[in-house]
Amino acid sequence: MIKRKIKKCKTCGNDKYLFSHGNCLECYKLSKVKDVKPKPKKPIAKFSKKHLERLKEYRIVRDKYLKENPICKRCGSKRNLTLHHIQDRLGDNLTDVNNFMTLCLPCHQWVSDQTNEAIKQGFAKSRLKK
Repeated sequence: MIKRKIKKCKTCGNDKYLFSHGNCLECYKLSKVKDVKPKPKKPIAKFSKKHLERLKEYRIVRDKYLKENPICKRCGSKRNLTLHHIQDRLGDNLTDVNNFMTLCLPCHQWVSDQTNEAIKQGFAKSRLKK
């Protein structure tokens, strides 16, 4: 015969023989009933606290840059302006003003779709290390 230690059930708190995952047999059976739902798990954060701080700084720098450069560098439009990162947004490039370029939405889409041509015209840099 297997000897079991009597411990407190983590659900009901009574001193009983534990059946599964720290629960007594009665609480285990109740957890299998469809009406009883397990405790919801805490969702995983989309961004770390450090990255959220960097994004806060980026928004300030981005807004200031767009205010100082209110014209698309490709077509000269003053509508639907966005900030384009010439190389990438990794590390310090996220807030580096030398990596910024003002583009309107259609031109920004063109740069994304026609990467090779955009690199030739100076609107983007290759992400491959040379």
